[in-house]
Amino acid sequence: MKCSIETAAALVLAIWSVAPTNHALAQEQRPVERQILFEQTPSVPGRFGASADAEEGRLMVGHRNHLVSVPDPGRLHFFVLGATGTWVLESALDPTSDPLFLGEGEFGHRVALGGGRGLTSGSLEFVEGSLVGHIGYVTSLDDGEWRIEAALTTNLDVEVGAKVLALDIDGDRAVITIETDPFQPVSPGSRRRALVFEREPISGEWFEAAILEFPEGQSVLGGSDFGRDVAIQGDDLFVSDPHVVGPPSPQYGAVFRYRRDASGAWNLEQRLVRPDPPTSGPRSFGESIALDGERIVIAAPFVDPSPDGQSGLVYTFERLLDGSWNWFTIHGAPAVVDAGAFGADVDLEGDVVAVATGVEVPVDEVLVFRIEPDRDWTLVARVSPDDDLDGSFGGSGVLGRTLAVTRGAVAFGNELWDFDPPGSPSSEEGALWSFSTPSLIGDRDQLSLTLGGTQELSIDAGRALAGGAFVVLGSLTGIQSSVPMPFSKTGLPLTLDPYTDLLLAFSGAGLVWPMFGVLDGEGRATVGFTVPSASPLELLGVSAWHAAILYTPGAFELYGATNAKSAWLLP
Repeated sequence: MKCSIETAAALVLAIWSVAPTNHALAQEQRPVERQILFEQTPSVPGRFGASADAEEGRLMVGHRNHLVSVPDPGRLHFFVLGATGTWVLESALDPTSDPLFLGEGEFGHRVALGGGRGLTSGSLEFVEGSLVGHIGYVTSLDDGEWRIEAALTTNLDVEVGAKVLALDIDGDRAVITIETDPFQPVSPGSRRRALVFEREPISGEWFEAAILEFPEGQSVLGGSDFGRDVAIQGDDLFVSDPHVVGPPSPQYGAVFRYRRDASGAWNLEQRLVRPDPPTSGPRSFGESIALDGERIVIAAPFVDPSPDGQSGLVYTFERLLDGSWNWFTIHGAPAVVDAGAFGADVDLEGDVVAVATGVEVPVDEVLVFRIEPDRDWTLVARVSPDDDLDGSFGGSGVLGRTLAVTRGAVAFGNELWDFDPPGSPSSEEGALWSFSTPSLIGDRDQLSLTLGGTQELSIDAGRALAGGAFVVLGSLTGIQSSVPMPFSKTGLPLTLDPYTDLLLAFSGAGLVWPMFGVLDGEGRATVGFTVPSASPLELLGVSAWHAAILYTPGAFELYGATNAKSAWLLP
């Protein structure tokens, strides 16, 4: 006998409420929510996860060699997000057999993915008395395999030991920032450059299009950090320097925006600075940046430290109609997070922002936010060292040193992790953990009891749960925790109360509609919470919380729960 989705939802809630161990087992059996990535057949010990980047359901992971005694330059791994929501190895790139490769040891140390191409770092070395090497390598997909497309060289006069600081790529354009001479005395911008490379559309050859120096007229404190992080997209290029102090003063960090003109020249057009400059404090605005579409997030992880050790702010800038960029929001660590250095790393895709906090164990966490239509951020997932999936969190290293976001999946990890992965013959260094981020976002935070109104709630569970079922429950009492912790197998964040019973007894009671449903092909659904006009004023000041349970229809296999979203009831 087939039961209705309403009956199925009631059964799901019953299982959830009285048998939490079943919930834990159900999550343990579903690999779509959590996954560990590591090198399956390592030839030599390395550092998998030295860096990572993601785009449109593809993940690029760098694996660099750290043993001088081992002649292994490093490797690249490319994964694609499969139909079930798991990462599948697409291709592994070993550069040693490629004629373009010169054997640099920094291959895989820095990586970027954008516009269908990858970019990884190289290095300069002395070979038989001559300075040789490539600053970087462009990779592309060729007949199902990722291969080196071009080796990038520079016309700069650099010294041995020159190193890549940061890099990014967007199709036919790439940027690499380097320190030209690590032994040169520190002075403003004296040894750091941003190298812009472009691909000639007819010949397909890559060439060095521009060498950008620290801008004139800027002041720094303690030496320039020009090129600390970079982002390129189309004709826009962003280069950060957290050590800039003015003018105008004080700034405590700046991000320089360059624009490519019709002649192909890259010109400095704008300085993005903190809208709330302090009179003193650590310089860190621009420590990490992430760009996607019309939005850029800029982290300042060491600003405004409090007595309890918490610090850090993340700023959101957006492109205006005239092409300039202006800040819109400032976000600090949520109250539930007890960690410093909020913004130690950031990544962005669409309305999903991942933020790493802290710079050392045990305070580091990875936080995932959804940007709402009003630009507010909702915390939808949180991972800390206490959320131990298989014991490997206890190893050496830092959560979130590597961070990448795509299609609602968040990958984080550290090249320094040392553990025995399942199926691995020996202990290897480095791993990435990936999890999906089901979320519930509202288009408003307040509703009027007198006038009435509707809060539109958007469920986004990702493609991994396309076709899955949901039930939206509510509470007027409060929440246990508004943030699911994917690696802890936590349950429904709501405190169940008579309002919960009312919704279940009357299929939403005309307040939540649809209370039950099926996610579309993208794993999304929209639900409305409606407050009728002339509602009782006894509810004044109450917060109505809602969250969705996600499960597989028919089998009643519980997948998880979204974060809880509230609506404050006003007169």
